[in-house]
Amino acid sequence: MRNRFNNTRLGQQLALTAAGLCLVVTLSLVALAAISSRHMQAEVQREHGTALAQFIAARVSTSMESGDLLGISASLRRFVTVSAADEIVLTDVEGRELGRVGTANGLRRQRYSAPVHIASDVAGEVTISVSSDTAAAAQSRFVLSLLGLSVLLSLAVYGGTRHFGQQLGRRLTGLARAIALEEEDPRAQPANEISLLARRIEALPMDLLRTRAEPIARDEHYETTAVLYLHLVSLGD
Repeated sequence: MRNRFNNTRLGQQLALTAAGLCLVVTLSLVALAAISSRHMQAEVQREHGTALAQFIAARVSTSMESGDLLGISASLRRFVTVSAADEIVLTDVEGRELGRVGTANGLRRQRYSAPVHIASDVAGEVTISVSSDTAAAAQSRFVLSLLGLSVLLSLAVYGGTRHFGQQLGRRLTGLARAIALEEEDPRAQPANEISLLARRIEALPMDLLRTRAEPIARDEHYETTAVLYLHLVSLGD
């Protein structure tokens, strides 16, 4: 897999690398946003549920003080109709149930409680059940929208980087073509522009192009130099 990636064109390599890094960064940001949004949403639901339970407890305290069970039941039914509570349960201080209205629906249910005060004494407790399915669905839509945006951004980065990478690749191919030797087989050329330029540079006789003239002769000049042809003639000739 790595060799296949190294043999692809430069524009494709740059585009895949940039798009992959962009996707990793955006997915990390999406994960952080999802976690932060879930915590904020849970905090808002907790505050809303607690406030609703306290409000219901304050409203039924008068009927509970007078022992009006019909008034308690009517108040609880009205709250189930007009509020977000799916089920409301009223119990006394001994845990006996004084009233229950509604049905706890949904896969995700949250329960919130508040004490019922009569004067300065605690006379009972109100427990409400609130479904969080709607909030969970909204959270899922929010995360999916962020994921879609991250994919679109990565595709845009891929397209832009590939365009500039192809331009750079064409310049490198032109440089490699300028130093090409005649005996090279064009069919054996690598697809990657950098590999092609490196191979063309390695094929050049760079040792013959380097100068041997230096102010002081050294021993390594004679150790690394081979005499290929020697022709001696006389002064008369």
